[in-house]
Amino acid sequence: MKVYYSLLVFSIFMVIVTASSRLIILIRDYPINFMTTRNFTIGFFYDLMNMSIVSIILSFILMIFKNKLFLLKIVFGFLCLLLFLDYNYYLQFGTHLPYKSIYYISNIKTFYSSITSIILSISFLLIFLLPITMIYIILKKISRLNKDLVLSNKKLFMLIISYSIVGSISGSYSNSALEKNINDPVTIPFINYFIWSKKATDLKKISMPFEDIEFVGNNLSGSKSDIREFDRYPLVRVNNSKCGNRDLHQKIICNSNSKINWNIILILMESFRATDIGVYGSSNSITPKFDELSKEGIFFKNFYANGHQTKHGEVAIYCSIMPNYGGSVMDNFPMNSFYCLPEFLKEKGYSTSWIHASDSSFDGQAIFLLKNGFDKIIDKKNFSKDAEKLGWGFTDKELFSKVIEEIRKEKQPFFTSILTITNHHPFDVHQEYNLNLGSREVHKFMNTLYYSDEQLGIFIEKAKKENWYDNTIIVITSDTSWHGESIEKANNYDEFVRIKSKIPLLIIGGPIHKPTVVGQFGSQIDIAPTLTDMLNFSRITPWMGVSFFEKHSNSFALTNRPGMYWSVMNAKGSFHLENDKIVHFFGGLAGKEQRDYEKFGRAFINTSKWLLQENLYWPTNNEKYN
Repeated sequence: MKVYYSLLVFSIFMVIVTASSRLIILIRDYPINFMTTRNFTIGFFYDLMNMSIVSIILSFILMIFKNKLFLLKIVFGFLCLLLFLDYNYYLQFGTHLPYKSIYYISNIKTFYSSITSIILSISFLLIFLLPITMIYIILKKISRLNKDLVLSNKKLFMLIISYSIVGSISGSYSNSALEKNINDPVTIPFINYFIWSKKATDLKKISMPFEDIEFVGNNLSGSKSDIREFDRYPLVRVNNSKCGNRDLHQKIICNSNSKINWNIILILMESFRATDIGVYGSSNSITPKFDELSKEGIFFKNFYANGHQTKHGEVAIYCSIMPNYGGSVMDNFPMNSFYCLPEFLKEKGYSTSWIHASDSSFDGQAIFLLKNGFDKIIDKKNFSKDAEKLGWGFTDKELFSKVIEEIRKEKQPFFTSILTITNHHPFDVHQEYNLNLGSREVHKFMNTLYYSDEQLGIFIEKAKKENWYDNTIIVITSDTSWHGESIEKANNYDEFVRIKSKIPLLIIGGPIHKPTVVGQFGSQIDIAPTLTDMLNFSRITPWMGVSFFEKHSNSFALTNRPGMYWSVMNAKGSFHLENDKIVHFFGGLAGKEQRDYEKFGRAFINTSKWLLQENLYWPTNNEKYN
């Protein structure tokens, strides 16, 4: 009889904790109205369905498990742990914890500081400690009942029937809303999203999309190569340097001196979200250094990340590949043959290095980067043991000091890329950088953004005093936006996507003497072709991006987050496909224009997916063609 009561208590508490975690999100981040209340109610029926399924499984297990109360406590504790981790993941990425997160268990040392931070948060008490304590107390009282521990077959049968009825009724009501609301954390419980998200990033084999490949090819610059080796590689194009072509974009300076090659420093500022930067319209004065630097160089007003994580941004920036709408390139195609900017520059005589203040092996970065053109990887192992640490690695201050030190050793011309880390969860920062905006996650984020901005400014001032500066262009952008909460609220789906994907792009340096503003839309895949034109290099490459030298007023920017959305945007309007089902158009697009925007996005997504699947971006013979 004890087991009967204990299982009922477990079932009730399971519904309470799963619903409560969604209720916290609702109260914290959503307006309370009819629609959000309705969505929460749909989620409650999911909670009932999930509880019924788990309870039925436990009913059978309890028949053969000796320490029955211990099992219920362990299962409930594990559930609370998952809900706690899920809530804190939501604060950073705006969705429930996805299936792919299990792959990061082996890297737990890297985000030890994040774990420490969330354990000290109020969510640890409310979502983990409190419910576990309560159910342990109740189960302990039940265990003292003077009743038999045996669960009779009759009562077991009645329990299973009851759970089946509850699960069937609640499931039939809620399942019709699953696909439509899968990314809504108020509607969809963690368990359902976790299972569904595996499907979103699974590699599904597709047939060759002939029309899409032809469409993408027609939108690329340059001409097809007459080298027979490239016949199987549909995106390879021959591009002559655009430097000095008066018919093209003359706002962007290029190197007209064929005797001297410019050095390049490419800085990827961690989660440097445009919506929080002053010159991109933020009302918060937390990026004064970047705002001042924007007056010194080429400032790009409408620039977007192609993906939602660092590993997506690096593939797009270094290799001009549209991040796969599914399993990531670094995780699933690390041994494919690519031809990336570092390799291209190395063949032009550049020394190439990548500098990071954390673990370069995280997400398979080191393997991918070394294979695709970087000669030297410098990460946390190369820093002094006395160097200051914050969060996931050494501080941005230490990183930029290391950059100056390493560049002094480099043979010119050099291409050095930097990935910062301080503006990453847990957003640790010294008290002097606390802006006292509040205690929410977004306020902590803004503190570290302010810190990173200051360190960027200090680095540029130091760089200007180095003997290599006059011959160096410095590209400042971000690996990705931040998908956590924003001070600026989205009024529609278009604004939502732009907040989650718009990032800065600024090019400064010794050769650039006249400030310029570029209004054309672009994204990370456009950086590599733009830089080669600035350097006055012709190229044979398979790059999906288009140089800003060739962009026109209606040029597109693309972004995607697998399973959540993919988008096509330009100055005239935008197309967004939410959850692979819901279509959003903005900007007064109608008829053929709507179909053209959608066709453009689908073509790039399908082409990238198929080329990765077939390993047909670039030949594998290691021949040099540039």
